[in-house]
Amino acid sequence: MPNQPTQIQSPDTSTVLFINQEKLKEQTRTRRRNLLNPSVNKPFHDLIGAEDGLEYRANFDFDGMSRIAYIGEELNSRRGIHAAHAECESELDRDMRDREHVSANFVSQSSMVRFFRLMKEGRAELSGKLTSTDFITILNTNDNPIWNYLPGDGFYDDGFPAALSAKLTKLTALQKTALIEVCEILWRTEYNDTLESILNILGIELREEADKSN
Repeated sequence: MPNQPTQIQSPDTSTVLFINQEKLKEQTRTRRRNLLNPSVNKPFHDLIGAEDGLEYRANFDFDGMSRIAYIGEELNSRRGIHAAHAECESELDRDMRDREHVSANFVSQSSMVRFFRLMKEGRAELSGKLTSTDFITILNTNDNPIWNYLPGDGFYDDGFPAALSAKLTKLTALQKTALIEVCEILWRTEYNDTLESILNILGIELREEADKSN
């Protein structure tokens, strides 16, 4: 009989679980389909999960755990599960809410797309603001592929020439963040071309050098 329940012994207790035979078959079919047709998120997992490169230096990521915790909180917030709301919710509210309706994968991907779009906009806004000499000075303040900077934090302007410090002070948080991204990209990229050409690829036009003869 199709609806005849099947008894399955629970591995943890002596409780007997009754599972509809058809439901059990459907679960098996689903598992087989998932093996043949992997999740749409598999390319994303492959993209960010594969360790296809070595770190630039050992034990550099001192903020790894706090960063992961922060990202987890922000992802949950964007899924509608912010911890700050927990005390305001009733048990019924928590039971009725579908936590899987928007996945963490979807939120992380959409957040990355928005971030990269913002960085593209920030790079465009940097056009005409810095000269080649300015970029070389900034790059040489931290000859490293890793720049520890967060939007809103102070910029690496100590020791810069006064004229360059004045330019950096006027940059917005978006422009400063985009500038740090560009510096990291430049230090991480092996290229045989001029600085101007590489920056043009990234959407940044250099400002002409001041005429020192005048």
